[in-house]
Formats: sequence, structure tokens, C-alpha cells
Amino acid sequence: MKLVQADNYIIHMDLSAMPQAFTSRESWHMSTLSSLSANTNATIPTAKLIYSYNHAIHGFSASLTPAQLEALKNAPGYVSSVRDRTVKLDTTHSFKFIGLNSHTGMTDVPVKWKGDCESGTEFNSSLCNKKLIGARSFNKGSYTTDIIAAIDQAITDGVDVISMSFGIDNLQLYEDPIAIATFAAIEKNIFVSTSAGNDGPGLGTLHNGIPWVLTVAAGTLDRSFGASISLGTDDFVNGVALYPGNFSSNPFPVVFMNACDDTSELKKLAGSIIVCQDPGRDDSLRDQFDNVQFAGNVAGVFVTNSTQLDTFIQSPFPLFSWNRKTAMMSGPSFSSPSILKPDIMAPGDLILAAWPPNILVDRLNSETMFSNYNLLSGTSMACPHASGIAALLKGTRPDWSAAAIRSALMTTSDPIDNTGSPIKDAAYFNGTNVAADSSTTREFGRTVTNVEKGSFIYKATLTPIKGFKATVEPDTLGSRKIIVESDSKEAIAVLHRQSEVDGISPMVPHIHELVQRDCRLQFRHFRARVTDLQMGWRAWPGLHGTVHVL
Repeated sequence: MKLVQADNYIIHMDLSAMPQAFTSRESWHMSTLSSLSANTNATIPTAKLIYSYNHAIHGFSASLTPAQLEALKNAPGYVSSVRDRTVKLDTTHSFKFIGLNSHTGMTDVPVKWKGDCESGTEFNSSLCNKKLIGARSFNKGSYTTDIIAAIDQAITDGVDVISMSFGIDNLQLYEDPIAIATFAAIEKNIFVSTSAGNDGPGLGTLHNGIPWVLTVAAGTLDRSFGASISLGTDDFVNGVALYPGNFSSNPFPVVFMNACDDTSELKKLAGSIIVCQDPGRDDSLRDQFDNVQFAGNVAGVFVTNSTQLDTFIQSPFPLFSWNRKTAMMSGPSFSSPSILKPDIMAPGDLILAAWPPNILVDRLNSETMFSNYNLLSGTSMACPHASGIAALLKGTRPDWSAAAIRSALMTTSDPIDNTGSPIKDAAYFNGTNVAADSSTTREFGRTVTNVEKGSFIYKATLTPIKGFKATVEPDTLGSRKIIVESDSKEAIAVLHRQSEVDGISPMVPHIHELVQRDCRLQFRHFRARVTDLQMGWRAWPGLHGTVHVL
């Protein structure tokens, strides 16, 4: 007897189709699944509900056999389904970067918070405090069914920011559960920050190219964990290494072995330091590392442009490298190629942060090494920096929407690196203070030309856009005061024009003031040249400047 294999699926349902007899969505979902298992035998597993979603999507996730999935498609309210997927994890000067100079001043837990602090593996709920106000876990956590459940719960709990250092590649928006769930979060005015991934820098290698979320790339910091090799003279080659041991100070031969792909030759040089040139193929650096280590060589020096170099330099084997590059993924995104991504860059290079004490950090020979802290690199480290900035901005500007916070971060970012050159991949950003001072009001000027004869009045009307507030100043043109601004150190005349309705000819200028001084006034309204009579204003003889309609 062979048991039929079941898989996990995310099921989208039409909420309007839920019968009134059901008191909750979960009871409806359970009833729908129970009808699929009514006629099954012992070889067919029962359809099992995993999560019932209330906010992130309308639907549920379940474990189903192929036959049960086909039967479900005929159930009332069924819309669509997608198979559960595994997401890809994108795994300091941080305090100064985000503008934090003090660790004091934590406020009380917000009244709006509806969440909870749950105990879990190596975690006690008593550890929650004013800084860590809640904690939850969702099964393994690295599957789309779990992630939707987490976003669904975050919406219920009333969070302000969601930070996600993982993603899925090559899915259209309507097939991407993360895109759909984050859209629901954005609708609830929750800011969502995501990692861009670490598989670049080739074109089209980023994930999370979702238009409504912040997509964060990883940049380097102005510090490194340096290492040097002495060539026996006054010459040194500088690079980086994270070897946890104490390397011998004795001199060793240094031998260049090109691609380091001949293990038999490497074994003949067991007492030497081997230099390898990375050819840049998939897994070529990993192969070189393994070959040098198992050949018994003293140490390895690797010349590479790999963006995942930190995976190798943090090693129990003494190795050294240079020409390191940033972990970066490049657009265009698969789902939205017309949207420029990534949005912004944040620190993501060898970030020192807390680490689970029961998970191995490193191994030196036969000694295992554990720690409460670890050094990691990638966009998984960069994304929380941006999320932290967003949280601080929300606290400073509680009236700002998620879109306004995202706009403030992006429009105040610095496109220049520490060498004074443009950042080609993505702009860095300047931190909380600069972003908080940015205005979410954008001003656009328009020149209005009168095409009518005689008196006129133009009145502006606006078509409202959801989520935006717009005004026009002035909202009416016609009987207005005019200020003439000189282009040089000449007279500035203030003229006034009344309409024929007021009993004064519109073509007769009335001088109210004539001043001889050097003056330039700043205005933010409609403009026209004095010498341009299309608007019906007569230029003062010999005066050239700019007319401002107030």
C-alpha cells in the first residue's frame, strides 16, 4: 500500500461567497476541507488546514493531494491556488548611521499594540520589554504559508513596520504570495522593507522588485577586518580575513597556482601559502577553497570579485582575499521591469549583531565556537537598517503614511560615495534626522497663457487622487496683484491690474511703488515674462524682469 503524497498550497477564496451560517472564516475553511476528505480511503491523507488568513489575503493554506486540489477548484468561493514555496534568506557603524547616540529613553508599549510575547526555542516570554514588545513564531518560518500567516498576524497586532530579509525569484506579482500579502499591509498603512538579495551584480538578479515595498541593497562600511601578507621585504599585500586563530609568524613560500584546480599539484606544496585566481564561475571559489584546505597547504590567498566572499573569509582555515565587492543584486525585476530597483542602499558588510547562542559560529580545527554575537554580510543585514530608520521616522512623524516614509528615505538619500564619486548601483541614505526634516509636500509650477480678449478669470480644479492631498495657489487668476522682479540692479515696479468688471481698463498699469535698490524676491507661484503681453500685462518701458502673479 502506497500513501498518496500531499503538498502544501495557498488557496485564495472569494469572501463574498462565505455562507452566513459560518461564524468565522476559519470555520468556513474547515468545512470546505472536510468535504474533500469525506470519501477518501486509508491511502489518501486527510486534507489538513495549516493557516486561515484574515487580513493578508482572503483564503487559507492547506496540505492537499493532487485529487483534493482538483476537487477544491469546484468548491464555492474558490478563486485560485499556488504551491507553497521556500523563500531564500539573504543572509558597525549602525548606531551612528541611523542617528542614534543614546540607548535610553524607551517609551511605554503603545496602547494600540495588540500583540503578544510567546515563548519559543531557547526564548522565554519574560525576555520581552519596552524594546522587544512582542515575539511570535510560525512553524519553520521559511515557507510562504508561514510568511503570509506572520504578515496576517502583524496586521492584526497593529505593527508599524514589517522587515523581511528573504524573497522569491522569478514570480509575477499575481503569483507571488509575498507581493499580495505586503499589498494588504500597505493598505493598512504598514511600512514594508525587503532585502534585494545577494546574487548580483548581473542584470535581473534581484528579488523583491515589488513596487509598493522598499527594496534594500547592501553597501560596505568605512571599516574592515584587515590582514596583510609580508613578501619578505618592505612590501605588503593588504586584504581581509576573519581567521579566528593565531597564525604562525614563520616565513613560508608563496606560490601562485592560477585556478587551484589541480589537487595533486597542491598536495606537493603542503608547506606553502597558495595564491589562487578566481575564474568567476559558479562555485569556483568554493572549489578553490576546498582544494587548498584539503591539500594541507599552510594558508590560501584568493583573488576574487565574489559578492559572497564573507562566506569564505569567516573560516577555520587561514585564508586571505582582496578586491572585495558589495553584495548587490541588480534590476530590472522579473515582475515589474519598468520600476527602478533596488530603491536604496544600507550598511550590509560584516555587520556585528546578536546571534543565537545554540547555533555554531565557527570551528577551529576540532574546537567548536559559539557566541552571542556574529559577523554577517548581505542584504539581510542591510534591510533591518532601513526598517529601523522607518520605525524612527514613524515615531517622529506619526501622521506620515507608509508611502511618505518611503519617499522621505529615497528622496533624502546621498548618491555620492566616500570617494566623491556617484554610487552607480543604488543611493545610500543619510539617516533619520535628514529624512525626518524632509518635506512630503512637492511643488510644481505651471505657466497659464490667456487666450481670451478683454477681462478674464481662470479657476483651477483638481481631480482627487486617493492617498494624496493637492492644492493650487492661487486657485483663481484674473484680478491679481503683480510684482515685477528685476533681472539686474534696476527699478522694481509693483503694478496692479483690475478687470473691466471693476470699472477700470485692464490694459492700464497703475504704479503703486517704484524702488531703486538691489533686490530679488522669492516666489513659488505662476510666472510670466514682463515683455510677454499674452497675459494682458503691459511692460514698464525700459524694465526687464519677471512677473509673479500672487
